[in-house]
Amino acid sequence: MGILKSKLFKGDPKLEACAVSDPAHVTPGTRGNHVSKIQEALFLLDNASLPTNELGMSLYGPGTAAAVLAYKKKRNIINRSYQTQADNIVGKMTIAALDKEMFELENKALSANSCVLTQACPCDVKGGVPARQGIAATGLALVGGRPQDDDDLKMQLALQASRSTLQMAITALIGLQQAITRQKLPFGKPLSAEEQRVLNAAAKWLNINAASPVLALPTIAAAVSLMQRNIAIRTSKGVPPPLKRVSGTFHARVVDPNPDTGVECGDPFFNIDGPNCRRDVITHEFFHFLGVKHGGSSLDGPTIRGNIKTTAQALDSADNLAQLVAEIVTPGGKTDACARAGE
Repeated sequence: MGILKSKLFKGDPKLEACAVSDPAHVTPGTRGNHVSKIQEALFLLDNASLPTNELGMSLYGPGTAAAVLAYKKKRNIINRSYQTQADNIVGKMTIAALDKEMFELENKALSANSCVLTQACPCDVKGGVPARQGIAATGLALVGGRPQDDDDLKMQLALQASRSTLQMAITALIGLQQAITRQKLPFGKPLSAEEQRVLNAAAKWLNINAASPVLALPTIAAAVSLMQRNIAIRTSKGVPPPLKRVSGTFHARVVDPNPDTGVECGDPFFNIDGPNCRRDVITHEFFHFLGVKHGGSSLDGPTIRGNIKTTAQALDSADNLAQLVAEIVTPGGKTDACARAGE
């Protein structure tokens, strides 16, 4: 049994080994899925700007090494039995620190977005104040001992939840890919209940056949790639696109596909949408920075989901992709935080 606790890291044999064995340190030049997980953690925890070629190749290159060094310097992670300053290697102390912070981030995201929805509506909690959730999770700030709306806080919480839930969905889908492949090997095991749940969500939102999971692997891989690119979006200054409060009847929009221009958040985002919907809106809008539309050129523009019939349309639907993320990570697997009438 491994010692790592975060959803991102636990169960990964190379990272579990890194946590207990000095020879299993992760060093520059290494490649693999475990390197991708370290890169994702550095992004989520430190907004690390990593080269696209290293992300795409799961490569522990100079950019990743620099991000590791910056992470360790910031937290003063030094093995003083033989060091006087931080290095750029992920060893036992570093993986423990990354795992602890990721575990805290994942559980914060889950506690802030745990309402379960059973009907389609344009919001998960009207006014954005869900029952049994903390003040900070709702986007409210205490002013003079009384809760007051804080628009900046709502936007930042939505961005954080969007990034965290994207990573959880990526991890779940990669696990599903591995499980589907495993089934075809000698002595392969059937999908677990959790893997089947993730497959059913993918079938629903990607228009794939759950009865033929091997044939669905390329589509699942394409969705994972889009989610990974969504997480990696940066402005020219190397930071996530800015979120801006504007007046308008729309929830949010991307006016220019250049991330430097950011996302404009309209009045419903703050006055109607609850935290799940705000989270999913940001995930949705960031897909537009990648050129993803609403279901293919023939369906461009806001599209009723029932009109999306093919896998290609689903992969070109920011709504389908965002709702796939939401359904995978929401407890109970039931969420439809941002539906329109008739959906």
